Amino acid sequence: MLTFTTGNERIPRRTFERIDKYELIEKMSQFVIKNIDKKEKNLEIESKLLEEEYWNLTSSYCCSSMDQHKLAELDHWNQLRILIVDRVIYKKHEYDPCCVLPYETKRYLRHGIPSIIIPTIDLFVFQLLYLSLFAASSILQIIKAQMDGGLSIYAQWTLLVGSIFASIYFLFVRNFVLIVPHVMNIFYAALLIYGIYSNCDNDVTCVYSKI
Repeated sequence: MLTFTTGNERIPRRTFERIDKYELIEKMSQFVIKNIDKKEKNLEIESKLLEEEYWNLTSSYCCSSMDQHKLAELDHWNQLRILIVDRVIYKKHEYDPCCVLPYETKRYLRHGIPSIIIPTIDLFVFQLLYLSLFAASSILQIIKAQMDGGLSIYAQWTLLVGSIFASIYFLFVRNFVLIVPHVMNIFYAALLIYGIYSNCDNDVTCVYSKI
């Protein structure tokens, strides 16, 4: 609220609500993702509010201590916001070849900008676990092959357990593409284990005939 003074009174400073940089990055990215395919002109007000928050944040004293990676990320989304607003509202970039957002870029933007994901301690230990099992499986098989040229039952069990742990890990991090090789490893190890227990070391078709 504004106050008037008689001359000797101190004018109170206007206080601004501190803008959280992480929240602004999230709001800016959601604005870009939400409006990347739209052509309506009703996004100007929201864009103006984001622009005001952006300049208040970057021009304030807190920006000096701001993480440079987060500042670069914020600048990235702000530039995309400007591009979208200019294209949708002012039609400046609608037919400009250098500023057209291709389909691949649109699809890419929906998943955010690239970043290095640092796993938590639990996930890191889980990764070390299945990688260690894979390494142990290889070592056991090499030793068995040098001894008598056969298949190591311990190597196959280790491979099976390691593949199960790897599948659980990639399922947890929602990387469904990398689950497929480990699922196939599970079938592979299971068939070899069945073949070894069925004395089918030298004949692969024997495994299928006994299933």
